[in-house]
Amino acid sequence: MGTFHHDKHELHGITVAVETPGKVYVGRCDDMDDDEVILLDVDEHAEGQGGRSKEQYLVRAAKFGVWKKHARVSIPRAEVAWVRRLGDFTQGMPADLQASVATATAVAEPPPAKAQPAPRPAAPQHAQEVVALTEAAQAEVRRLVRDEHKEGLGLRLAVSGGGCSGLVYKLDFDKKKDGDVAIPYDGFEVYLDKKSTIYLRGVTLDHQKGLGARASSSRTPTPRTPAAAARASPYNDFIMSLEQALELARKARQSGLFAAVTEASAPAAGLAGLGALLVTGSEAAAFLQGQLTNEVAALKPGEGNLNARADSKGRLLRLLSVHALPDEAPAAPGFLLLLDRDGVPDLREDLDRYQFSDAVELDDASDAFDWILLQGPAAPGVVSAALPKEVGEPLLALPDQGMRMLAGEQLPPGAFALNLSLTGDSGYVLGLPAGAAEDAALVRKLRAAASARELIEPAPGLLGEVLEVLRIEAGIPRRGGDYEPGARVLPETGLEQQVVSYAKGCFVGQEVIARIRTYGAANRALRGLVLEGAPAAALADLPAAGADLALEDGTRAGEIASRTYSPMLEAPVAFAYLDKARRTPGGKLAFKGPRGTFKARVVLLPFYHARDRAQRARFLHDRAVRSFAEHRDDAAIALLEEALRADPSYADGYEALGVMLGRRERFHEAIDIFKRLEEVAPNEPMVHTNLSLFYMKLGDKEAAENEKAKATVKRFSGFADAKAAQEREAAELAARKADAERKKAMFEEVLEIDAADPVALFGLGNALATLEDWDGAALVYRKAIEAQKDNSPLYLAYGKSLERLGREAEALGVYRQGIEVASRKGDLMPLKEMEHRALLLEGPGNA
Repeated sequence: MGTFHHDKHELHGITVAVETPGKVYVGRCDDMDDDEVILLDVDEHAEGQGGRSKEQYLVRAAKFGVWKKHARVSIPRAEVAWVRRLGDFTQGMPADLQASVATATAVAEPPPAKAQPAPRPAAPQHAQEVVALTEAAQAEVRRLVRDEHKEGLGLRLAVSGGGCSGLVYKLDFDKKKDGDVAIPYDGFEVYLDKKSTIYLRGVTLDHQKGLGARASSSRTPTPRTPAAAARASPYNDFIMSLEQALELARKARQSGLFAAVTEASAPAAGLAGLGALLVTGSEAAAFLQGQLTNEVAALKPGEGNLNARADSKGRLLRLLSVHALPDEAPAAPGFLLLLDRDGVPDLREDLDRYQFSDAVELDDASDAFDWILLQGPAAPGVVSAALPKEVGEPLLALPDQGMRMLAGEQLPPGAFALNLSLTGDSGYVLGLPAGAAEDAALVRKLRAAASARELIEPAPGLLGEVLEVLRIEAGIPRRGGDYEPGARVLPETGLEQQVVSYAKGCFVGQEVIARIRTYGAANRALRGLVLEGAPAAALADLPAAGADLALEDGTRAGEIASRTYSPMLEAPVAFAYLDKARRTPGGKLAFKGPRGTFKARVVLLPFYHARDRAQRARFLHDRAVRSFAEHRDDAAIALLEEALRADPSYADGYEALGVMLGRRERFHEAIDIFKRLEEVAPNEPMVHTNLSLFYMKLGDKEAAENEKAKATVKRFSGFADAKAAQEREAAELAARKADAERKKAMFEEVLEIDAADPVALFGLGNALATLEDWDGAALVYRKAIEAQKDNSPLYLAYGKSLERLGREAEALGVYRQGIEVASRKGDLMPLKEMEHRALLLEGPGNA
């Protein structure tokens, strides 16, 4: 009957079909109770409307999605014949409904009812010792027993692992089992297994305006075809011009890139060949909301986002960006969809098949604009210098994917600017009316400002090649090189976190994409390969884009995609869709090419993602950590020094540099770095903790004690009264430890029943960690991993406990195991933290 979550019906958030005598509705279920069914983002259909029966409409809706006509619809419960998941209709009309949709009498499965905060129990005294049911809950259970013919069954309450807080509460009708605790009520019994009685102790079950019950407690318990591969870029020709393109790409990373892309400068390839689809009309937002994967309807004028078009099976058709036209735009209200120029006709035709309203217009506007590309760290400076202050300042304040019209003297009417990165650095794309770029004063000013700031301006024939190098470093997949429309599900690209909204409601492909997110990682995942010991010319010998990636023994590990030489990593790199066994970051692969074997290291994308000076500093910091782990100390220190030149306020850079110098016993230099960090982060007590350590290493005990005292003072400097701060901290610590003691007792009680219960083991380990019993926590975490080997957060917790015990070599081994598990399951948060901690532990001090 579902799980407890957010006081909603179990179908909450699921796209459903609702049958009534007059119409059938399709929308995202918000809630359902005795009085009404509430749907969001709703379409409706009457028999025969548009020449389709209700049956035909539902099958089509399941396959292709719907067009939202209403933001919210409340359907009286008395009018509802049945409620079904829309996904039930993907293979046609279910057998139990085929006789007549219009006269169907199926009843929706009753959901659990809503939770109420600490409702007053009205239950027998013995029930309150474990779990109590209010009078309303008892009456509802008796109704369910009667109406659903559950006589002879009891209401089972249970707890399992998972959910937002680590535990998921479940209820269903079931038979009594050996060992159950049975609580009798008038007309039914409640059954609990022994472990659940411990977790549910003190919980009250209530019912209000729903069909079931809720709990409330005061405590938290496809590879590409050969033809497609043949259309891949001619990499041998690319190698011939690679040296020139790489030199330009290096300079672009340092300052930036300027390009005027016009009909006269064409042909423009790859990211240089931009196209635009204009979607306008009073219902444009509602239409795109149901057709694209990310939020559209909620975008305000001038806002935008990265987005995608998928088919009904969740397969990626197009990556694009969507920009809500500003109010002053000539075509407003509407949206500008930006993507590769060659893909615009296909996207327009695809969307046109799903729009049936005169209130939506789809126009290929690719020929309507010339494009000015400003990309790189110095791009904001070019904007400031070339544009009037009243134009340039608002442009600098634009959010990512934001759009603004450019109005003023010497500015072409209808010109606009987008805050859009094509390279991983800061960037703008300016759209000018076609032909305006040839002699526009705006272009002349931008070119002059770009030249003064040493932005490169590649020749038209090289622009596409330079952008190709930069976009691969930035981890941006491109149609043709990295995906063919409809060839692979969108989650395989790893972009769903950027281009998919799981909260917006129904869209084409939602069911498949959401199912992959809920029940497991995709079979293939896009990763980066850094080729080891290979020159740039080796790129010509890699398998063609879309070809199988075959290991030395002939095993197929995935498919290879785009490739280039990375100026930032100083190595050949490639994209590859790898299977679960080979996509662990830090793993090594040896794969076959046409004329030899390549060795590569697997990395998370992007290879480079510094969009501004601060992000460039973070990128260099991460490179430094990796270099340090590879015993290249001098390279690591040089990279950190470069990071601090890029962003002198980057506190993490000073800390990492000071720690590295300290591990090499260069204590005087480390002290100097941490004193500079004190200027950047004057309220950070860890500065003085590290200084105390280094002074102690030098034998200067007096200075060490002084720094230790400063650290103590700064810990409480945020409070007016240091004594009050100490008392407050002590009280908070005591409360945390008291709660940990309570949880420790609870989980130990569960483990007396089942010594291998993974939920209880994990909970007990966390309680012991809070109590700073690191030996006990490590022992329990190890047992928990033995009981649940695919739980990646367990490896992270276990590794941290081992680090606390000074067993760093063991912690490193645990993190490596956890990285493999997290990579296989797609658990990105623990994956990234374990990879970072492993890199630090692999440093020379722990070799």
